[in-house]
Amino acid sequence: MKKNFINYFRIIDEVKMSWLDLVSKYKVNRILTKNEIQQQLNIKLPLDITPNHALGVIKMNSTYLETVNKYYIWKGKLTSIAIFMGYLTYIILMLLLFYKIIAAIGTIREANIKMTFIIVTSMSSVIPIISTWLVFCECFKWTHYPIRFNRHNRMVYVFRSNGTVLEASWDQLFFCLAKDKGTGDWEIHGYVLAEDGETVKETFPLAVTAGFQNYALSHWEFIRRYMENGPQECFFDKQKKYKPGDATTATLLFCNDIDGKKESVAFSNKRIKLNFVGASFQYYMYYPFIKMLVYGRIIAMKTCKVPQWPQSIENVCTIFPDDPYIVTAQDNINITLTYGEIPVQNGKL
Repeated sequence: MKKNFINYFRIIDEVKMSWLDLVSKYKVNRILTKNEIQQQLNIKLPLDITPNHALGVIKMNSTYLETVNKYYIWKGKLTSIAIFMGYLTYIILMLLLFYKIIAAIGTIREANIKMTFIIVTSMSSVIPIISTWLVFCECFKWTHYPIRFNRHNRMVYVFRSNGTVLEASWDQLFFCLAKDKGTGDWEIHGYVLAEDGETVKETFPLAVTAGFQNYALSHWEFIRRYMENGPQECFFDKQKKYKPGDATTATLLFCNDIDGKKESVAFSNKRIKLNFVGASFQYYMYYPFIKMLVYGRIIAMKTCKVPQWPQSIENVCTIFPDDPYIVTAQDNINITLTYGEIPVQNGKL
């Protein structure tokens, strides 16, 4: 019960997460705050916490780990809101038409007709403007914004919202636990600092945003261990014999099926459903709203372009064919809403 209660608030926090960098921009050319310095994450210092891939990985191998950023998890939310506002405009216009018909019959005073017409017309004019703005904040852009962590050359590559790529040294980036300015939720931010070591030149968020610090920190620890210790600790070897409890969030069990392609309609449905892992009751309780989220996600994905890394980056991210730690969406296990229910037959996956 306690776990389900915690998962409920984790999901609520994720749903209401801010889309700051898509709607506005992170502040740059500023000095690190005292709180950011206190919350700095040391890449060499392990955290006493279970690592969590947080369903945010695209693929992993011995050369690099590729993840999404926070905007992918609930992509389609803004489009869903726009769809809802479109329906609301339609209802308002229908009510206005009905009101005018009743007025024509003579059962409503003329003064009331004029006032109602002014109010309804104003609302039906503003709502389409807002909904169109929301659509263009999310649609006709990129399906996702990948982040690639290359442990061989210790570089981090971040696909920006404008289609360009940030290239930064893993050892020189400043990582910290930070709060989202819009919602107050916890995130992990990566900062590119100027030569003075205190001026923020660029900011990018990792995949997780949550109301609980540990959830964000657990995803950081998953990435940190990959970069510092290698893929061994993140790898779940299906060739060995396992019990269901041996599969944990510390081992990579699931990759988002978006590597070099758009989501399928089926995967869009599945991806929204997976956001409710550990909270099946909430999933079925909010099912009508969830379906609207799915429709918004499908529209957003269909209208967006697939990000592609420059060839110069691909050249330094070579995957060796005999790499034993290659994990892609082809290796996904069946994750249910209760998570960790892995089918085991005769001791084997």
